[in-house]
Amino acid sequence: MTGISDAVGVIVLLRIASAGEPQGKQVAMPITNPRVAPTHTPPTAMLPRLRPACTGSMEPTITCLDLMVEQPVFKPADIQIGSIIRVASCGRRFTHRVVALSETGGQRYYQTKGDANPQPDNCWIPHHDVYGLIVGLERNAVPENAALRDGVNAARAAMRANPSDPVAIATYHCWRRAALTASPGDIPHEC
Repeated sequence: MTGISDAVGVIVLLRIASAGEPQGKQVAMPITNPRVAPTHTPPTAMLPRLRPACTGSMEPTITCLDLMVEQPVFKPADIQIGSIIRVASCGRRFTHRVVALSETGGQRYYQTKGDANPQPDNCWIPHHDVYGLIVGLERNAVPENAALRDGVNAARAAMRANPSDPVAIATYHCWRRAALTASPGDIPHEC
């Protein structure tokens, strides 16, 4: 590393319990990853917090127990391989990691992949379809989603263990659909 700008990356907000504060307080902690920090980040306290979809695709990096800290205004140069972005592309909305970059005719494109997914997403995302850059996480901020997370992950593991089993596939897709629309603490009884 050549300097502090090369070393500072995502800010992770941890809940730390201290005497007299049973709920804990948030403390910013930098993680060394030069690929995910935008060049002009405002203080994280001013940035929006978002619940990720509870699909398991970004486990263990981002879980449905966490809140994502989003940088809504950024430049193409802020997004590098390793950055986590929110996109509306390929017929859906999702939050995945950038695994490849391309530039064609002055337009920047990103290939993404969920950390838990075996393959990259099947389309390249143009920069104009990126609507958020994830610059931090609040770990375990939504503990009421634990049962939903466990259900999604168990169904995902069963489907991967038995990829031709129609019941395992249907169960996973049921949990995944429910997770995309669930409110904190919801448990899909139909799955």
